[in-house]
Amino acid sequence: TNGGSESIIKKDTLLFMHGLLGSSQNYVSLINNYHPELLKGEREAFLMDCRNHGRSLHTKSMTYDDLADDILNLCEEQQLEKVNLVGHSMSGKAIMNMLLRETMNGNEKELLKKFNKIVVVDISPVDYTQDSRWVIQNHIKAMKGIDLSKLKTRNQAEIILKDLSNGNISRDVRLFLLTNLMRKTLDDNSVKWEWRCNLDVIEEYLIQIGSFPFKVRDDPLGIYAQLAPIQYNYDNILFLRGENSMYVTDKYEEITKLFFPRAKFKTIKNASHWVHADNPNDFAASLTGFI
Repeated sequence: TNGGSESIIKKDTLLFMHGLLGSSQNYVSLINNYHPELLKGEREAFLMDCRNHGRSLHTKSMTYDDLADDILNLCEEQQLEKVNLVGHSMSGKAIMNMLLRETMNGNEKELLKKFNKIVVVDISPVDYTQDSRWVIQNHIKAMKGIDLSKLKTRNQAEIILKDLSNGNISRDVRLFLLTNLMRKTLDDNSVKWEWRCNLDVIEEYLIQIGSFPFKVRDDPLGIYAQLAPIQYNYDNILFLRGENSMYVTDKYEEITKLFFPRAKFKTIKNASHWVHADNPNDFAASLTGFI
């Protein structure tokens, strides 16, 4: 970044953040196919690898506060203002945590200066860890079950994932998980396979990632069934959900409204959790329509 008086503040950038076990690569085809609409005028796009994912550093800690700090630090380092922030799944939760935490700490003006529009994709501010359909821990167990020292090909890794999960991980998800598998050629021309994501730390923090730092509470007076402890009371946030996704139900949407009472909500047809991959056309149109 430029220092001193030469510093250039970038405004109206698009910052994309991926979900658990994803990477910035998840958005490349979207940007390539829809860049005239998404990158109007001089708008730049940033694709962020979250800590312990993609090309980002491996760290020992991975809480939602860590991820919130990473967003704020990136904006600071790159001198970004009026950012249009798009976060899928885990990153959507990181964004929600950042908005609620900074509001609680009295930093709303800073938030409004830093972020123009915010889009949270297919995630709710709830605890998924008790839901029997939340099986990400099985995915990680299967990934860790592959003996990388004996692995010959990526295709073999996919077969092992299928076997280790008793066929319970669909082919699409297996291929998604294997985007984390990297093949390295060493100096002696031998081949080494390694996971690009930090599976040990991700596994250690998985219960925290599956839940959410802010909890709604029951109202003892019975005026409302539940109350949010803190609210982000601005209308510059859109929640997109996939029509066929388990991650956003009508009940979960009601909980989201407790935290974000002025938010907008939209459902993308013919899409499950990976909205941007399942229906990129409607996803891109929803982004450009809102931003």
